[in-house]
Amino acid sequence: MLPVVHWLQTDLREMLLETCAPETVGRRGLIDPRFVAPLLRSPEAIAANLHPRLWTLMLLELWCRAMLDAPRRAAVSCR
Repeated sequence: MLPVVHWLQTDLREMLLETCAPETVGRRGLIDPRFVAPLLRSPEAIAANLHPRLWTLMLLELWCRAMLDAPRRAAVSCR
C-alpha cells in the first residue's frame, strides 16, 4: 500500500495546497471549490479517509497541466 497519507501530510503538502487551492480548482471549472476548501483546512482531514479525494484531485490538476495546458507537442511522423 502506498503511504499517501504520509506524503500528503509531509513531502507533498505544499504541492497539495497549491494544486488543490480553491482558486486553482475554481479556475479549472471541473469541481466546485466550496467542496475542496474544507478538505484542505486541516491536516486531520487528510487522515480522516478524505485523502483519496485529495490525492485524485491533485493528480487530476497535474494531469490537466501536463496534457491540456502545455503547448501541443509536434506530431511525430511514422514514416
